Amino acid sequence: MQSPSPTEQTVVRRETPLASASSPADWGKPGYLTPDEEETLSKFRAHFASLELPPRWDDDDTLCRFLRARQFDLALATAMLEDTLRWRREFSHDGGVDALLHFEYPEEAAVRAGYPQCYHKTDKEGRPILLDMVGRVDATKLRESTDYERLTKFCLHRMEHNLQVKYPICSEVAGRPVGESVIIIDLKGFRPSQFTSDVRGHMQRYFKILQDNYPERMGKMFVINAPALFAGVWLVVKNFVDVRTRSKVDILGSKYTAKLLEVVDRSVLPTIFGGDDDSLDLSRDQGPWMGRAPPPPLVRVVSASPETVSPASQADSARSPPTVPKPSPERARELIEKRRSVASPLSRAVA
Repeated sequence: MQSPSPTEQTVVRRETPLASASSPADWGKPGYLTPDEEETLSKFRAHFASLELPPRWDDDDTLCRFLRARQFDLALATAMLEDTLRWRREFSHDGGVDALLHFEYPEEAAVRAGYPQCYHKTDKEGRPILLDMVGRVDATKLRESTDYERLTKFCLHRMEHNLQVKYPICSEVAGRPVGESVIIIDLKGFRPSQFTSDVRGHMQRYFKILQDNYPERMGKMFVINAPALFAGVWLVVKNFVDVRTRSKVDILGSKYTAKLLEVVDRSVLPTIFGGDDDSLDLSRDQGPWMGRAPPPPLVRVVSASPETVSPASQADSARSPPTVPKPSPERARELIEKRRSVASPLSRAVA
């Protein structure tokens, strides 16, 4: 899939950093980079300049997500993005992952009945809110309504819809970049027996796909109605999770409404969670993206202005991207193990 030509897009120039990161959530984001991080981003951007990236993946926001996922280690981030591009091309679907945006899933209603979840509007920062009713999972209904290969494709279709439709429209509505979601996982009614081996296997495979290929897309996660055992597991796990990821996760019991209201307006929070919104329908999504076409993708502009770069130098750059050193085996193992340690607490709990 080709991106629109530059004449069809809006040109966005990157300015000097807005400020140094004042909180863990700002670390490694465009506008909050240190000079060393800016230099790493510049090299990372140049390395992929001659390649055709997926739609809306050629901006500094997305590139920084891969860099943050590998602690701004240029070699490891490069290997990660190259692996992702290869996975997208070779994925077992006609047209690869790009084509999943238009994946047809007639069994969607039956699947939602077996695993109720939906996107319900946006939080105070304009981020889509995913409501995941894990406590209501019915493994029998899931097994009868679909197979897990198709379910994985449907889940990836929703991720692609986030990247290509939801986030661009939410950004336009909010007047600021939106590239993450808020997730509310409700464990009310949760029983370990709900998670049969096939359900656990699907969730573990899907979480791995997200970690490997859609890094840094979780803005905030609330796990509510968490049993004492689950909360106890998190108390241990969080000691091995970096501060930035830890700040994104709240494990809460039955008294959670006040915490949710710190992020979600009362008028948007469903009544079942203590808010005022009685429009929740788990069988369908609601949000500003419904019935709207996303704005055109943006052009990524490197630090030098087009007027100061000659066509010859641009051609040379395209032919000879900077050589990125491969990480040593020891460094690769160290970073990979660190990345595994910040896996979703839910994936650990159901493992």
